[in-house]
Amino acid sequence: MNGVVNRLVILFAGLLTVGAAAVEAAPANQQIISKQEAMEQAQEKKQGRVLSIKLRDKPPAPPTYRVKILNQGEVHMLNIDARRSRPENPDARARSRR
Repeated sequence: MNGVVNRLVILFAGLLTVGAAAVEAAPANQQIISKQEAMEQAQEKKQGRVLSIKLRDKPPAPPTYRVKILNQGEVHMLNIDARRSRPENPDARARSRR
């Protein structure tokens, strides 16, 4: 009886793992927004001069643009979700540029 329960637990865990992978893989088919779109999204949240913008696409994390904006002597880092084109974790860090 104990062996049957162990097998069922292992089977169930395997099904959960496969299901989670399928859910994560589904959004990957979406298109990635352009750098210009990501920059516009970032500037909607934080006005200023864009210093740099880089695409980070390292699975299993979703693709994001990291946008560095200078505003009144402070550098602000924003992460823009490249698939959904909306800010993610706006104004995560600000450092003095003086």
